[in-house]
Amino acid sequence: MSEEAIQQSKIRFGVVGCGGIGPTHCGAIRQIAGAELVAVADVVPERAHALAKTFDLPRVYTTDLD
Repeated sequence: MSEEAIQQSKIRFGVVGCGGIGPTHCGAIRQIAGAELVAVADVVPERAHALAKTFDLPRVYTTDLD
């Protein structure tokens, strides 16, 4: 892979745990060049869906079976 391709590629992130510090982590990831926030996960479905809506995320996980 060329250096240019590496610089143009994004690293995809998901945040596990949507309470407390979770929103801060989501905001921080959004500020990183080359990072893409794509999912959140939490055992409390309402919390996970609320954070996903706030950050307009396509994926929400609420169990390890999702």
